[in-house]
Amino acid sequence: APAIIGAVVTNQTGYNIKDLYFATRNTIADSAPTERMRITGAGNVGIGTTSPQGKLNVYGTTYIQGSTAGVRIGGDDAGAYGWISAYDQNISAAKNLVLQTGGGNVGIGTTSPYKALSVSGTIVAGSSAGGSAIYVRGTGTSISFNRDPDNGGMSNSNAVFVESIVLG
Repeated sequence: APAIIGAVVTNQTGYNIKDLYFATRNTIADSAPTERMRITGAGNVGIGTTSPQGKLNVYGTTYIQGSTAGVRIGGDDAGAYGWISAYDQNISAAKNLVLQTGGGNVGIGTTSPYKALSVSGTIVAGSSAGGSAIYVRGTGTSISFNRDPDNGGMSNSNAVFVESIVLG
């Protein structure tokens, strides 16, 4: 069969709890269909996974498209990070990623942002650790601006320092 919609028993203790699954094959060879989507007895939907952990669990890069642009959501294969990117409708050119178009605040490291962008922790602007970057740290009533303090830059928690400014 080129496609299957079926049920699989997941728990036989007392009641037969069943999941609904959808399987297709993507080759013309005579091979068995592969499960692509599952709806669990608890109502969770999994695409690319047989054990969804939430109401919608998608394994792999996800595309959400509008008529002229869309968003890709995914993660690296090593599990080190996740990402969100905006692209054109052909997923060939990057677009601007806009958050909170209807108002509200965005928080990074906080669940209660109080300004347009609230960050809890150190902010780094520039290349990478050890490279040319500006670090902004705040603790209590003080703030410091410096080069990477872990690699010889300035650091002082009681004053504001601007090590260098280049305009132009």
